Amino acid sequence: MIYWDTSVIIKLYVKEADSELIAKKARKFDLSIPLTLFHEIEITNALQLKKFRNELTVKQFRKITSLIRHHEDEFIYHRPVVDWTDVFRKAIDLSGTFSDKIGSRSLDIIHVATACTLRADSFFSNDARQLSLAASTGLTPIGAEH
Repeated sequence: MIYWDTSVIIKLYVKEADSELIAKKARKFDLSIPLTLFHEIEITNALQLKKFRNELTVKQFRKITSLIRHHEDEFIYHRPVVDWTDVFRKAIDLSGTFSDKIGSRSLDIIHVATACTLRADSFFSNDARQLSLAASTGLTPIGAEH
């Protein structure tokens, strides 16, 4: 399984720097994307912030959220069962082991811990520190440029 960081998922729906690179890379994957509650809050908040900053209109916001739901209905996404206690225990361990070396942020650590808990093989992100942390745990890092 390839675990996707929220930032790369957002770039599939909102034109940002590297959106085209992310979309090109995503087309190479023939897998359903895991979508957790953690992704959902981050996606919801990212889109709401874009609306707040006038980077998205209400119409665009509704279209994107509808498209995401449609993609879930079409099994582009799947909802894995996540043991959040295990995720946070793993996140605490990763923080204690790597944050002083890599400079990882808490939310990035939670994504990597989730990927580890779900026994993902690879980690797809556009964040160099997050990819470094993922690699440190044995996940194969996948960035847009690779």
